[in-house]
Amino acid sequence: MSRFAKAALGIALTLSGCTPPSLAAQTVSCYTGLEADAFAALTRRKYAAVGADSIGWKANGFPFATGNAIQLVTDPAVCDSAVAAVNQLRSSWGMTGTIVKAFVVKIGISGYVVSTIEDAAGEFRPNYWFDSAWTLKQTI
Repeated sequence: MSRFAKAALGIALTLSGCTPPSLAAQTVSCYTGLEADAFAALTRRKYAAVGADSIGWKANGFPFATGNAIQLVTDPAVCDSAVAAVNQLRSSWGMTGTIVKAFVVKIGISGYVVSTIEDAAGEFRPNYWFDSAWTLKQTI
């Protein structure tokens, strides 16, 4: 079957409500798009600010990073790890349900900021700050 035919079959199956076999095993755990870009930009501004939060983050062991060293993550393996870390936290806190997607931003070479839509409370959405071993450093 040609690539075009496979793509057409996949589109037809998706439109009919079926998941094509080639997509069944894929997980999409990273939020992307404009809202994810906005989250990354906001994280850059918060982290670079000389205020109590950024001083606290750096005091908790986050690497020094500015500008392009703070990047939106779209690698599914990293996002899967972020989702697993947040779900482990939620479980340890007695929260019900699990998340399947997250906004993930990498800070320098050894820190991550993770946020989820599920944990939003009105306009407030907590940011979970993890080191590269996915150990929680701080929640803001």
